[in-house]
Amino acid sequence: MTRQLLYSFTGTLDDASQLCRDVSTALTSICEWRNSLIHINRIPLDVLSLIPTYLDSQKDRFNASHVCRHWRRTFLQNAALWSSLFLPKGEVYARTLLERVRGSPLDVVTNCDAPDGAITLLSPHTRQIRTLDFRHNSWTDIQRFSDLSPGPLPLLRTLKIDVALQSDNQPNIIPPPSLPLFANAINLEKFVLCLEGSLFPNNFAFPNLTTFKFSTEPGWYTFRALGLLDFLEASPTLRKVKMEINTKILLQGVAQGRVVLLPNVQTFSLSMDDGEPAYELAAHISCPSASHTSLVHLKNPNDIPTNQDVRYAFPTSTLWDAIVRQYTASPIEAISLEIVAFLMLSCTLTFKSSDARYIKLELMVGDGDDDDDDDDDDMSSEEVVRGVFYQASRAIRDYPLLHNVKHLHIHYSVPPLVCNEPINVAAIVELVKSRHGQGVPFERVTVHTKELPAGIRELLEQWVGVVECYGQ
Repeated sequence: MTRQLLYSFTGTLDDASQLCRDVSTALTSICEWRNSLIHINRIPLDVLSLIPTYLDSQKDRFNASHVCRHWRRTFLQNAALWSSLFLPKGEVYARTLLERVRGSPLDVVTNCDAPDGAITLLSPHTRQIRTLDFRHNSWTDIQRFSDLSPGPLPLLRTLKIDVALQSDNQPNIIPPPSLPLFANAINLEKFVLCLEGSLFPNNFAFPNLTTFKFSTEPGWYTFRALGLLDFLEASPTLRKVKMEINTKILLQGVAQGRVVLLPNVQTFSLSMDDGEPAYELAAHISCPSASHTSLVHLKNPNDIPTNQDVRYAFPTSTLWDAIVRQYTASPIEAISLEIVAFLMLSCTLTFKSSDARYIKLELMVGDGDDDDDDDDDDMSSEEVVRGVFYQASRAIRDYPLLHNVKHLHIHYSVPPLVCNEPINVAAIVELVKSRHGQGVPFERVTVHTKELPAGIRELLEQWVGVVECYGQ
């Protein structure tokens, strides 16, 4: 039959070409129709379009879009699947995704390897950017990107910046811009800033910022606190602040009595390394509404003061008075002292106020430098633990507002491999006895330790109303 039709065909060459195209289209349609009868392709479209969201990488999504025409058509219609744009992958990649994403929000990742052509392609789409992530970029790259779109960035909610050192290990410094960087991101809610060089924190101004995460990489350079305090003061809507400072910090230029008020912060966390105490910077910040305040101080074991040393591993009474008053308006009713040794020795003082707000001071004692392993002056583990316990007890004893404290809780968990000595009973008795001598004895003292020393309950009951001792 087909042969007879061919022999009887009297059309032109163009007619034959058109007939060929029609037949090819018909065969394609028949194949697609047959493909649609397969069980997996009878899944509702709204369910099928969710399959790529469970794939681990964008490469897998690209592969899934080549399974068949039906899958490809379904996935390409879901613009949100292509919202993650990695500019370092080049112009062709960027152009492909920008066509697929259409007007949907964009999550953009870039670094120092991103080609200029890919950045130029993004320029008309800056109003769609929802998340902007700079990974190991220079300040020059960041400022150039900020100048890319002088118009508003209405959808930008999260900005992440990781600033790298230059190749010659010199601070990556740019002159202060005439306007704050990304000043058009008026709706920005989360700002994550990681530095390996000098900082210009007042180069940023975000009027509606709610979350600020700031960190510095260990290095030889010096970090100045003045710019950081200026930035915090210009961010009154902040609700969560987390800062990890791992380099030397200078308070030069900060007025002695200056206190930056953050009235809406609910969670405040500050950790510092390299011998710089977190509480000195914390004393210039006030978060009266914070339900949880955490100050972490990382020290070398050889920097721990001994019983005879006048240096403090914890705040002095003056600093404690300032910090407690600035981070809670309610009186402190309970103090918890916890000393735990696992990978590091951790000593935590937790002050609980009457309205269930917590102020936690944690001292982390890390290993010293490897070059000092053979140093005869290295402190033993027993000396470190004893020094930490003594300084913690001293900090509690010198705390200026103890007349409201009713409960002292002590948790001591140090394995014999770290320290063969049991819990320091003499230090606890001295602490409890001093409170009794001041006329404001503890109403309750709770002690948790692995090996409970004999007679500890009887020793403490002379100075405390209720003593609870628990051994593990």
